[in-house]
Amino acid sequence: RLIAITKGLLSADVISQDLAKERLDADFLEQVGAIPLATVFTRKCIRLNTTMNFKQTKFNLISEQNEGFAKLVVLIQGAMAAVTPQQLSSEVLSAIDGAATLDTAGGRSVVIQALRSLSSLQQRVKLLLGDIMRLIGVFNIDPNRAVDIIIDCFMSSVRFYWPFYIALLDASPWTRGATESLKVAQLVGWKMQFYASEPTTAFKFMDELTTTAALLVAHGLIQLGDLYPMLTPARNEDMASEFDVWSVSLKEARAKSSANQLAEMGGLEDMGDSGMLSEATPMATADIPGEQANQHALLCAKLLSIGDTANALVYLTRFPNLARVHQPIADMAVRIVDVATAELYQNTDCVRAPVKPYLRLTSNLAVADIEPTAMDMWGIPRLPLQSQCATENHAARKSYVLSPPDRDSSEAFFYEDFWLLEAAEKLPKARSIASLPRELAPWLNVAFTRLHQSPALLMRLMRLCRYGLRQQPDEEHVWLGFLRSWLLPAYSFAVPSAGLSNELWLIISTLPLAKRYGLYRDWHGVLSSGCPVLPRTATGGTEEPNSLDVAMSLDDVLEDVDSAPAQSAYVEVEALSLEVRRQVRSMMRRLSGDTVKLVGRQICALCHATPTLALKIVLDQVCSYDNLIDSVVKAFRYLTPLDVDVMFYVILSTLDDPTSSPVKDDGINAAHWLQSLSLFVAAFSHRHESPGLAYVLGYVLKKIVRMVATEDAPPVFETTLISEAISRLAAIDVMANATDDQILALQGGYYLNLEAFSMVSPLVLPQEATVDAVLAAGTDTRLTRRLAQWVTGLVVSNDQALPLAVAMSIHADKILKMSSLPLSSTLIIYDRELERVYQLFNLLYMNLKPERYAKVIPGPHTLASKYGLSWALAILWGRPNVAFHLAQSLKQWESDGEPINVKIVERDTSHGIQLSKSDEAAVEPALNVNAEKTETDQANANKSSAGASKSPVDTTMDSTDTRQVQALPV
Repeated sequence: RLIAITKGLLSADVISQDLAKERLDADFLEQVGAIPLATVFTRKCIRLNTTMNFKQTKFNLISEQNEGFAKLVVLIQGAMAAVTPQQLSSEVLSAIDGAATLDTAGGRSVVIQALRSLSSLQQRVKLLLGDIMRLIGVFNIDPNRAVDIIIDCFMSSVRFYWPFYIALLDASPWTRGATESLKVAQLVGWKMQFYASEPTTAFKFMDELTTTAALLVAHGLIQLGDLYPMLTPARNEDMASEFDVWSVSLKEARAKSSANQLAEMGGLEDMGDSGMLSEATPMATADIPGEQANQHALLCAKLLSIGDTANALVYLTRFPNLARVHQPIADMAVRIVDVATAELYQNTDCVRAPVKPYLRLTSNLAVADIEPTAMDMWGIPRLPLQSQCATENHAARKSYVLSPPDRDSSEAFFYEDFWLLEAAEKLPKARSIASLPRELAPWLNVAFTRLHQSPALLMRLMRLCRYGLRQQPDEEHVWLGFLRSWLLPAYSFAVPSAGLSNELWLIISTLPLAKRYGLYRDWHGVLSSGCPVLPRTATGGTEEPNSLDVAMSLDDVLEDVDSAPAQSAYVEVEALSLEVRRQVRSMMRRLSGDTVKLVGRQICALCHATPTLALKIVLDQVCSYDNLIDSVVKAFRYLTPLDVDVMFYVILSTLDDPTSSPVKDDGINAAHWLQSLSLFVAAFSHRHESPGLAYVLGYVLKKIVRMVATEDAPPVFETTLISEAISRLAAIDVMANATDDQILALQGGYYLNLEAFSMVSPLVLPQEATVDAVLAAGTDTRLTRRLAQWVTGLVVSNDQALPLAVAMSIHADKILKMSSLPLSSTLIIYDRELERVYQLFNLLYMNLKPERYAKVIPGPHTLASKYGLSWALAILWGRPNVAFHLAQSLKQWESDGEPINVKIVERDTSHGIQLSKSDEAAVEPALNVNAEKTETDQANANKSSAGASKSPVDTTMDSTDTRQVQALPV
């Protein structure tokens, strides 16, 4: 009955024959008459299933027949050759610049949209794709192999015809969906895996292959996530361990290079006539791991070179140390910073004031044909970008390269014009001076030590920093963080340049002393420890490594440097520190009186780049060997103002070193290093008239004040700095054993006092001196007098004259009251300090005008009562004040018409002034002048009692006179 029903359904076409054969059993089909034999039907089904599912299709492989592949290659190359590279690039640039807005939906780039808008190119690509499809069908070519050949052709012509292949792959069916795009990414990844297994031949093709892959990723034809798993090293742990291996190898190389420094030192014949080394000594570096071994680093550098910062940040966020191991990545970051700041620097008055309108500069173009908005701030016409590209002489370029060349190179980067066009869209851009630090922070962190490769960019950043400090005083902490975190470390790696040093000094000189020295402290700390305080990259609160929301946590480092998170030690900074130490010590070994000019320039060049480190080493050598002082001071003639300021900071840090004792074991004399340092400070100030000497004197002053305010405090031996400075700069030496001629000269006026101190000066020449020696001594004498005026003005202008006078006088008196020292030691120290007090007094008295001295130093009563000086020292310091006021009173009396009669006496019984015969030869006759000027009515009464005749004014001194009478020093 079932068979009959089935036959009826089959005959009525209710059930089709194909459906019945598919669903029903073979024996049942034979019974209903659908098939003749069940066994034959079963055998055919098995054969068909095997053929469809288990038999491999035989494609036309190269090893079997290459006709189809040869025609495919000829077809692609022929279609490519029909397009002129320069013409194609110009058309794409014109399309990008001419379109107001290009739709970049779907992940396609601006270049892809411009290529799609070129009808002639799209028609040629469509015809080529049709021919490729026919070849695949005629010769039974594997489609994946056809794509592989297209990629090979792309690699070989990527320098010139990359727009053609981008348009071809964009129009092909292999990149239309995620699945097809994945296959292309896998083909590129397999090629990279193949070249990774063949390191001997990888360097020939890896550059072209990674450039091709970067172009495909940047223009959205393949995804970085599809290509990432197929690159080497395959594991993230291997990427992280690469940095550890590089650090260890660099440390080993550094240790090996410094194992025998004496053997590596060259002779003086290695230096040329200019005094600089004929060839710079290379820094000890380790062998950086092969660039071909890390395909991720190669791809990251290529992505940055073509402007795809979004995909490059995936690597830089996940592996922050990648740029340190692979310098091309850092070089690309430097290039990005350069482009990001170019427009802001051009439109900002960082250097000088804008040119006046009637002095505007012009170019070859007529100014009338240029819109006013096309002028920059200097009056130079700003050409449109496409005009710049169109007028560029491509024929003059010798060759195209796959990586951006150096500035002075004749080679050209193949993607330069398109990179500049996409810079406005993809690359970061500092739109205002206020946003510059935070917008460029990620890229400055990546570039860091490589910023020195572009001195022009480094100078630009310095000028922008100076402009920011001037325009934004409320954001001073931001710009100081900018200066501390990036500019100072990068400047340390730069080629030594006086121009860069002066540019940096223009920034630092505007800061207060505390902040300026704080920068020097941090700078020295970075060079000494190798731990720069840099902002860290934050992922915006997400832990996903692929997150592109990269923000810099700048507030930590810019608000408070001490609380900012510090990066791990930079091995390259440690290597720089070691190399600077080695070179400075090597130069100091060669320094002598005969090699000052040769070695001096080299030492100063090292001090330009790393002043806090190099000058510290030099000063330590000087403190140990005082015979180097003259040679070092002569060698320092080439220092810049920044170096001089850092030198005084180093001097103060050496003085404040708690590990160095300022006194010898005998407890009487200053330590050898302090004596050498005092001589060096005096000689250095003689060469460089810097206000830093006032900072040293202020340090000594504060130390004396602290000693005076502390019970049982030891004497301050740093006063030797004051003594040596006065002795060297003003030629006022301590006269421990004065001769009779010196005593007689001291009794005279200003010039006799100068002669008295000149008698013990080294400038005094013997009678048999030559004419040249006399002329040289005259020049030195004039220089000494000018320096004496300078150092006196420095002390007075910094309000240190009266504090130094009071502090040194009280310090000398307090030494007598010390019970911790033996009596003999106390008297020796007291005599020495008293001599230094006399040195300071003679410096001020001989180089200040009387009225100026009277304003600075008060009279004896004020010094004794208000400041607590002993009467002996109070009279010493106050006599010029008394003399000035007495002279002023005498002039006033003379102008009022009062007669003055001065009587010279040898014996005054009323006041007990007695002059012996021996005193007459040494002391001028005493002047007893009555300073009392009575009122008009009292004068008339005196006249009436004395008679009609006018009597002269009495010359006897009245002790009850209330007028402040001050006498000239006797």
